[in-house]
Parts: sequence; structure tokens; C-alpha cells
Amino acid sequence: MSPSTTPRRPPSASARAAQPWLALALSLSGPACDAPTRALPRPDPEVFAESVYPTLLRDCAFAGCHGDPRRPLFIPGPGRVRLDPESTPLDPATAAEIGLAYDRARGLAEREVGDAAPLLVEKTLAGSAHGGRDRHGVNVYEDDAAPGLAALEAWLADAAGGDEP
Repeated sequence: MSPSTTPRRPPSASARAAQPWLALALSLSGPACDAPTRALPRPDPEVFAESVYPTLLRDCAFAGCHGDPRRPLFIPGPGRVRLDPESTPLDPATAAEIGLAYDRARGLAEREVGDAAPLLVEKTLAGSAHGGRDRHGVNVYEDDAAPGLAALEAWLADAAGGDEP
């Protein structure tokens, strides 16, 4: 038999088991990504707890909107979905609920190059995917002077170092 027609033995069970790990090791040993890492904005958590969280809870945290845990911006709290199943609906907000909402909101606080506004505010505007309206067609913030929108914008301006969002 010539070398090209020599029958190959099937790999052993241990060799087959090692193949996925080998592929993972090789993929991780490749050249590192040179993309710079950016830290998320860190706007004031106290301002969030005092003015932004209550605004988001009141205006956005309905079960069919941002009160849904499957949403990237999930706002749990009193009168809405709770994190702790032992909480009653009107127990005060817990530190865990405010902290989760803060982390989710600041994840949407960053403005990408060329964006008119951070995603957290952009979604409330008429040009957004839901047109600034809830699923019943009601505009979340009727105009640019709405107090809820002003609270979000002030908090985001703090994250941007005082710039307008």
C-alpha cells in the first residue's frame, strides 16, 4: 500500500474528548485583540437613587416594558416586579433593586461616536425604535422639557463630565 492509501485508525476516546479543549486552547492562544477597552460611565449613584430611579420606576418599569427582567434596561421595584419574591409589592425599594437598575441604566449611558444622545435618552425620543411611545401609543415624554427626561439628562450630563447628553 502506498502512504496515501494506508487506512487511518480512528482516534481514541480520550483523543476525541480532548479535541474541543484543544480547539479552545488554540483559539485563546491567538493574537490578543488590540481594541481599546472603555470603562462604563459612572454617573453619581446617589443622584440615581434619589431622582433617576424613581423616574424610571414611575415612567418605564411596567411589566410589558422595562419591568420585564428580559429587557436590557430592567427596573425592578415597588409596585412593579420585585427581585425578592418575599417582598410585598409596596415594600420600599431594596439596595439590590436600585443597584441592578443603576448598573443597567449606566450600561445605556455611554454615547457612541456620532450618536446624538446616549441610548438611555435616545429611546425616549420620537426617532427611536418605539418612537418614544409605549405600546399603547402614549408618548413617554411629551416634550423636551418633561421633568422625567430632565432628570435623566442631568444624570447623564454628570457622567459625561458636565456635557449635555
